[in-house]
Amino acid sequence: MASEQQTPRDTQSFQSAQTGHSQHAHLEPGKKKATMLGLVMVFAIRKHIRQQCHADLRVTDVERLIEAVEEGELNQSIIRVLRNVAQEVEMVPAALATLLTHEDPTDKPFELHDELASEDEKSLAVGFCVRLDVALHGTEPADEREIVHTHLTGERAASHRCEIIFRVLSTIRDLLKLQDEIDRKHHAA
Repeated sequence: MASEQQTPRDTQSFQSAQTGHSQHAHLEPGKKKATMLGLVMVFAIRKHIRQQCHADLRVTDVERLIEAVEEGELNQSIIRVLRNVAQEVEMVPAALATLLTHEDPTDKPFELHDELASEDEKSLAVGFCVRLDVALHGTEPADEREIVHTHLTGERAASHRCEIIFRVLSTIRDLLKLQDEIDRKHHAA
């Protein structure tokens, strides 16, 4: 079990994997795998929101959600923060916030679920980070879940909840930017 002294995996280690599509050939296998998995998950999220809202999830929508989270009450559960923020923002950012509160059983292949998570650790927000860490570091999902559990129940739980929220949102934003860049290069070719 991880000690409270350990810091959770930070966003920078994953975001360094997203420095540009042209550099994918030079990425370490874990970074490439995490980036590709992230792109697949964001594609699925984007498709779900497009079907639900008849609008595309854009970088500006995620940035709006990040701003709303920063302005909101952060001393709550991940699920509560995201559900509260969903009531304060426009339709597309609200759809993303709500989707991140749905269940994500990480012991199964990735797919979006309609059921709301009963606790933070079972949410897509946490599952998204766990799945990327598993791909990035080659660890087991159960081990990553144990680290998250330790952090979310430890002395600095509030800090770790905030970190997860901002990490998942900034990672989705960065992956949307990467998807847009890939699309631009594809259309230019």
